[in-house]
Amino acid sequence: MDRDKENQVSRYLKSFERGRVRRDNNLQRGAKAGKPAARGRRARPFEEWDEDEDHEVFERIKKPSEGSPKRRVAPPLAEAADKLVVGVDAGRILVEVNGEEVKVRVPPGSAARGALAVGDFVALKEVAGAPPHVVAVGPRRNALTRTDPANPNELRVIAANLDLAVIVLAPLEGRVREGMADRVRVALARHAVDDLLVVNKTDLMDAERSAELDERIVAHAAHGRQAIAVSAHTGRGLEALRSAIAGRTVAFVGPSGVGKSTLLNALDPGCDRATAAIREKDGRGRHTTTSSRLVRLPGGARWIDTPGVRQFGLGPIDLDELRAAFPELLVAASSCRYSDCRHLGEEHCAVEERSHSDEHLGERLGAWRRILQGD
Repeated sequence: MDRDKENQVSRYLKSFERGRVRRDNNLQRGAKAGKPAARGRRARPFEEWDEDEDHEVFERIKKPSEGSPKRRVAPPLAEAADKLVVGVDAGRILVEVNGEEVKVRVPPGSAARGALAVGDFVALKEVAGAPPHVVAVGPRRNALTRTDPANPNELRVIAANLDLAVIVLAPLEGRVREGMADRVRVALARHAVDDLLVVNKTDLMDAERSAELDERIVAHAAHGRQAIAVSAHTGRGLEALRSAIAGRTVAFVGPSGVGKSTLLNALDPGCDRATAAIREKDGRGRHTTTSSRLVRLPGGARWIDTPGVRQFGLGPIDLDELRAAFPELLVAASSCRYSDCRHLGEEHCAVEERSHSDEHLGERLGAWRRILQGD
């Protein structure tokens, strides 16, 4: 990306970040005052799901309707919380205490679902003859969330307090489809979390598809996006991946069967995470990771391994969040006739005009439209 374009994108992202910080501060002040959080203005259609995982934690994003059960109160916030949550599985909470994983209790009346996620910090109270229990939760810097398949008014909190999110994909029928990656990027943009696209299992691609992938990675890099082609079996790209996550708290997220656990084993053979082959009847992956866990790797990386997902719901979408997730469109969009252009066929849309001569931009515009239109 040339310097002028880079400066334009940087200015927009900084402006978006300032707005996000203001919104987060307002929400936090409202929470302390007992006020309900504001609802999003642009509700999108709810996507169909074909999974029923129950192990991730939840937080409500809309006020309960009249007559619904009273919401339980989460543990209070505390800046002094210093114990790291390293495992969440169907309400069971594991916390790292003096280098060991300890099962803890959440106090009665607290909302275990949504109050805690892997990556959170908590304060504990020791109880004689019983497991310690959580008395407070540290404030989150950020979180990666997606909508609950059973209730579009609730978010599943996948991980908290991230330095980076690694989106792992793999070839399906020889091609790499980035639809889920784009949706994850929008969720990450809400908290200004950086993302890294990792395409695994490249050893399964033929020469033509591999060349196409290399061109795609170069195009991403030209627009300021990080992407790496790797193979857990041949070792391709593993050193670049190891360098990218060193010393950082990183969530690995992606569909089932893309090889997240295999990558973890390749980076740290002592981890020995369970793996499984894809199903022969449809080529889809199998769930081998059934709970979110934090694993410490050589080099100081803290890897949050998450269960695979088949769809990634976003809930209400804000245009500024969407723009931040598609930096490829920002430079061209500055020349659109209308400042609020949504790039859906408006008159004199510079993004659409430029997409006719830029194949990568055209693909990115198509992804933008699919998300904005709820497809």
